[in-house]
Amino acid sequence: MKIDKVIFSCSEEYSDFWSINSKIFSEQLNIEPVCLLFSENDNFKICEKYGQVKRMKFVPNLPKIIQITWAKFYHTKIEPATTWIIGDIDQIPLQRDYFVNTIEKISDCDYVHLNYDGCGQTLDMDPSLWLVKDGERGGGFDLPAHYHVAKGKTFHNVLGLDQPFEQQIQLLTSGKYGLGAIYNNIERNSERYYWIAEEQFSSHCIREQFLNEKINFHGFSYENRNNTQRINRSAWTGKYHYDKEKLVSKKFVDIHCHRPFSEQENFLYQILERAFQDEGS
Repeated sequence: MKIDKVIFSCSEEYSDFWSINSKIFSEQLNIEPVCLLFSENDNFKICEKYGQVKRMKFVPNLPKIIQITWAKFYHTKIEPATTWIIGDIDQIPLQRDYFVNTIEKISDCDYVHLNYDGCGQTLDMDPSLWLVKDGERGGGFDLPAHYHVAKGKTFHNVLGLDQPFEQQIQLLTSGKYGLGAIYNNIERNSERYYWIAEEQFSSHCIREQFLNEKINFHGFSYENRNNTQRINRSAWTGKYHYDKEKLVSKKFVDIHCHRPFSEQENFLYQILERAFQDEGS
């Protein structure tokens, strides 16, 4: 398996991360970036030097946050033969090997997740518990909504993408998915109520397909805590705290960036320069 394209989806608020993220994927990983940009105005510029930006319109009267988070999954179906990786606009690779060599012997027909126990690590759970029914609601956890890897036709079949986008958004906001489905103290129709709905729904679909032996699933893992195999925004204190030797020797897989972009821009560029200095970045 070889990844052809990475797909991002974001609002104008997070679009500042696109230029550097697309540059790293394009120049260092040889993966073509695509960004679905949701914005209700044209009062900003966005660079397409390293990848394609597609302007998206919100479906009226449906929660915007789920339209943004689910669009990148839904978009994969338009290119059935393309092998996609689901990206996260503020999460940037710090090496090439993990995203290329890890999956090179995997069949193109299979489904891969390159951080399958990321949520489990946050909850200090056994990695196998992602297979527990209904994830956190059933005593387990769900797959993160990034680093899913499969062909467009596989995403289509596994996630039921034959339904219209509006219909899928209605399903994800029906009250069955999101933080509001787990906790009773979250206001209905608030953005937080629907947060992680795309993780729950996609994990439910994948879990059922895998347990019913309809897909071959491969889960790969790395340590997500700061200064293990990730530089994490959780350790941000006006700068990033990390082992510079580990960065240069390519022990870090990625960086989950502090937000907003402007506050950490200079520190991020320093990290990326060190990470890819042998490749000329």
